[in-house]
Amino acid sequence: MAVIMAAQMFQRQFFLWAFRRSSQSMRKEYEDAVEVIDLIADELELSDKGHFLYAAVDGQTPIVEKIRQFLDRGGDKTKLKKRVDELENENSILRSLIGKG
Repeated sequence: MAVIMAAQMFQRQFFLWAFRRSSQSMRKEYEDAVEVIDLIADELELSDKGHFLYAAVDGQTPIVEKIRQFLDRGGDKTKLKKRVDELENENSILRSLIGKG
């Protein structure tokens, strides 16, 4: 009987230790996620605008929308850069053909 009680006590202690350990791990992951979100918000200039950053409010997620806008602009910049490169190449070909290169 004493062995069974000791085993049950050990089992409870182990469960409590594992629960505390997983809670600490989850808290650390949450804190890390909050830190990353705060860094992104600072970069996107959202940090001082009163937006709720960590979850959707009324179905809206301002930080996700800002990230989408930023990525869309990045894609446009890439397209523009490619087009400028094409035009510069055409320009150099035309200059060489008329002898100004």
